[in-house]
Amino acid sequence: MNKFLSSIVLLAATASFSFDDWFGYEIVPYVYTNLDGGTETAGYWLFSDDHQQNGLSRTLLPTELGNEYWDFAIEPLLEFCNGVCGTAVLDQGTSTATPFISAYINVAGETSKTDDTPIAADASDWGGICIIYKSEVAPILELGLSQNVEATLSNAIPAKILDEAPNVAKTQCIPWSEFEQPSWYTGEVKINGEQAAKQLVYINFKIQADPGRYRFNLCAIGPYKHASVFNQDIDNYCQLPNDTSATAAIYKPKQTLHIGTFSRLKFHFIKDRNSLLVKSPIASELKVLISDVRGILKGIYEGDAATNHYIPLDNLNRGVYILNVVSGNNTQKYKIQIR
Repeated sequence: MNKFLSSIVLLAATASFSFDDWFGYEIVPYVYTNLDGGTETAGYWLFSDDHQQNGLSRTLLPTELGNEYWDFAIEPLLEFCNGVCGTAVLDQGTSTATPFISAYINVAGETSKTDDTPIAADASDWGGICIIYKSEVAPILELGLSQNVEATLSNAIPAKILDEAPNVAKTQCIPWSEFEQPSWYTGEVKINGEQAAKQLVYINFKIQADPGRYRFNLCAIGPYKHASVFNQDIDNYCQLPNDTSATAAIYKPKQTLHIGTFSRLKFHFIKDRNSLLVKSPIASELKVLISDVRGILKGIYEGDAATNHYIPLDNLNRGVYILNVVSGNNTQKYKIQIR
């Protein structure tokens, strides 16, 4: 008789809500999952490979990472290819398994500031996952679980093998029900996609194939319930990179907080610099009025360009402030805390 995973299900970090659709051409370095467990570390793009299994695979990036705030900032990569792109150099080394590299996000972030163990969350409400990508080999989309759960499953986590897409950007929307454990798994402990979604730790875009070099670009990701948004043709924005010898680096920032999206503007509070980053993909009138909790105006910023607007906040004392963002005839309020 099959045994089910209900006996070892982890407590979800928070209730389930859909995450924001992420498109690489918007140059946002993380996916806003709306499931962060409180450490503000969810959704950032990270890389992994098969070194723990004695493989020698690696990810080569077409450009160096880093900006004025973080040495491993991924924005230069997004600006270069409008997505998470690179060349998977698959080398089996002494491993007995098929070599692989991965790009992934933790859906709820880390346990605490001193414990980087990723936590689980209930992502059932998403309905599944939509992605847009190009790849010279068929990639795999995996539903990552906690280390303890994966060990119980002999690492046979639910996954979906995607189509190869070397020439035209491919859109695939996969409901939770289509994620299945790999066919090689013969163990007694079973789990399906719906069960995995209730205790989801990470979403893993994996390139796993025979040794060789394979280019890829993950250009968009979002919840299955937003499938209609992924009907748009972004092939011109989703190109494979030229092969490169650059060395990949793990991107793991902890100092940037997404605080909201309004009129196609995306707001990020950079804590270590006490500044506000407003990403505007289109030219539009932008006005940000900064007030304290008593309503006393502390600063005004205005702009009208399609660019990254950096609004300095280092002149403010510690405390809570209200941002009144004006775009056209619409106004939206956000709250930030200066520490």
